Amino acid sequence: MRQTGVGSTDQAASDEAWWQDMPEVPTDDGTPFLAARMPPGRLTSVRVCGSAKAAARFLFLQGVAVVLGSLVFSVAVVGAVTTYFGKGFRHADLPATLHGKEDFSFNAKYWVPSYEDPGGYQVYENTYINGPLAAGDSRVRDILDSFVRCQELGGACAGFTCSRGDQECTVRQESFLRRGAEGVSSHVKPPQQLENEKPPTDPYPKPHVDTAPVPRAHKVVAPPRPRAPPPPQPSAQTGYASHPPQPGLPGSALMCNSFESCGGENFGMVSWRTSPRTLAAAAFDGFRGVNGDALAKATRVWRQAPPVLPGGGVATFGKVQEFVRELLSSDPYFSGGEAVPYVDLGTGAGGRVVAITQRQLAFNVANVLMGNDIPGGTGLGAALHRCTSSDIVLSLLSFLAVLAQELAGGGQGTMLVAAVPRGLDASWRSRLDNSALFDPSILVKVPGHPSWDAAPDFMSGGLAFQALTDIAGGDIGGGANLCHTANTQDESLVQFYSEVLAFSFFARGSGMLPSPMTFLGTRRYMNQLEGETSTQAPYLGRCGYIPERNWINTDIPRQTVSATLAGRTSPFAASAFVAAASTIAEHGRCQGGTMVNNECDAQRRHLDKDISKWFQAFEATMYNRVVQDAFRTIIRRVGTGPWGAGAWQGDSQHYFLTVWIATALLGVGAPSLDYYIYDHFCENAGNQCFLLGQGNGCAECIGRSGVGALRADRCGWQDIWGIVARFRGKPTRMLYEALLNVKPPPRQVFDVV
Repeated sequence: MRQTGVGSTDQAASDEAWWQDMPEVPTDDGTPFLAARMPPGRLTSVRVCGSAKAAARFLFLQGVAVVLGSLVFSVAVVGAVTTYFGKGFRHADLPATLHGKEDFSFNAKYWVPSYEDPGGYQVYENTYINGPLAAGDSRVRDILDSFVRCQELGGACAGFTCSRGDQECTVRQESFLRRGAEGVSSHVKPPQQLENEKPPTDPYPKPHVDTAPVPRAHKVVAPPRPRAPPPPQPSAQTGYASHPPQPGLPGSALMCNSFESCGGENFGMVSWRTSPRTLAAAAFDGFRGVNGDALAKATRVWRQAPPVLPGGGVATFGKVQEFVRELLSSDPYFSGGEAVPYVDLGTGAGGRVVAITQRQLAFNVANVLMGNDIPGGTGLGAALHRCTSSDIVLSLLSFLAVLAQELAGGGQGTMLVAAVPRGLDASWRSRLDNSALFDPSILVKVPGHPSWDAAPDFMSGGLAFQALTDIAGGDIGGGANLCHTANTQDESLVQFYSEVLAFSFFARGSGMLPSPMTFLGTRRYMNQLEGETSTQAPYLGRCGYIPERNWINTDIPRQTVSATLAGRTSPFAASAFVAAASTIAEHGRCQGGTMVNNECDAQRRHLDKDISKWFQAFEATMYNRVVQDAFRTIIRRVGTGPWGAGAWQGDSQHYFLTVWIATALLGVGAPSLDYYIYDHFCENAGNQCFLLGQGNGCAECIGRSGVGALRADRCGWQDIWGIVARFRGKPTRMLYEALLNVKPPPRQVFDVV
């Protein structure tokens, strides 16, 4: 092997130390194929001789043992195919064809990196990347922001080129280098990262690509940029588009306003009334989008006792303001920072989806806190203007405080999804005969009960892959109008699950998000919350309370899982929030005192409606197919308490059996049921005591509840464990028919079913 064109004789001599001949690989005809490591920092030419067969064999062996820390080049030409190691590689003068053992000889030129930057990118001085802009992004950034942007773009960005002391850089799709002016440098991702970031095989058809031969002798091919599929054509059989649009890149937004219409980060784009970058400068002047009374209370509490963060340290008010400034100065939707993709989740039919990252949602919140708005307004902005309680303000600022710590360095964070199912139907009936009742997990949260369970409360969001069931009404957040905690579960939950609260940004005008709706990847940011409550301090009959010190949840879940959205893999927090309303007994048919003791027959006469509602909320196929894989991946358990038997005073025995049936109808591989029993749930306190039966603590539970209207003489003989044992493994239809035709009171449902 002979080195040529390196430079002066002195330079060539100084480079000798860099050369290390690789082992010769003998061939059948005895002709060796040689390779060498190259001197760094310049364009270098070499002469390579050998045979095609020897080259192929060398590549096989070299692929098994790559020497890390060195730029090892390998070239084989068989039928005009070139393979290589190292993305800063440039080759030339390759012969068109070589056959079998035919000897070959050609010149090759290679760029070798000058050094490695702190981010692990290979730096090539006095070069520029001759290729298209990554994802069409023409924004000029400094070196740090360019690194962050290129990391965000994944396989669509191979590196970036900088000038003017690394202050003016642009991200590039490919890594084909050309000689540049003095002071220009190119930062190219290391080969292994580029290989790992190649997008997964796309399950949907691609648009036609011209396959005519294109000369590639002077070009290194970067991983393919994700392409948008052709316009979807609705299928007559399924009603879906034949291949729904996909988000442009992993981590980018996915929006659907129906089952047939989806798009990426440019879908439904709406402009901010004020440029976020203009507002950034005022981040330390106060949050002008917040009710003055609410902001004053929240600011006072925060400044008096800044909360501790999950990762350690304290979240000062100033740090939150600084993060708001950072968000407003950024472009998390890759749209120039002046607009956001938008789908109104507050109105319209099923199939609607909003899938965005934590940073993108935080960007929306920061804008609304600063008084920014979009045409028509948002539910979140309206709530911040009308609410005088500090709860909503503390919740949103705490969400930002935690993300300021978790997303330090500019990361996008995990994905969040809000999805609306299609309308109610009776498709579940077809599963009654081919499904069976499997064991639920029964978790007793009655203090002092022998079966008391220490597992995390479903309200706290502490179990991985468990969906919290929100006992919702028509709107998520209910009568409290998103403002504060209350003595009902649905009204309070949004204050603790700040991301669900923040998603009200996607309700137009002054509206709220309707139920049913599923949120994937959401977490609890606030203390203190559990199903068990009391009339004494600190709960005072409320469903959870927000303390004035250390109100941020320091045990916030960190477990993540990879799931696909429209065929592209993204990280999610392993938790979910599902809002679903039950049926209320027909007005006027029951008197209040009879309902708390399960004495009204009307409480037992809406089985089909409630199965339909539970099935609608928890059956994956009820949702847009672009989120079905993520739904199944994340929701593996359903956590609930007295769904249906809360503030609307349903019969807790009847509703447990309803939920058990409806969960069984979700099919094989569907989520399991985690059912929680309380003596003093924050809605319809004490009614679940009737699930325990006479011999298993029903009367004692009623006594502990302190609810005077409950009567221990209403405790039946059968308990929840006995009823499960009776129907365990039986066809779902057996219990369904028994419950559909259950006798009226006075006997409890478990005793007569």
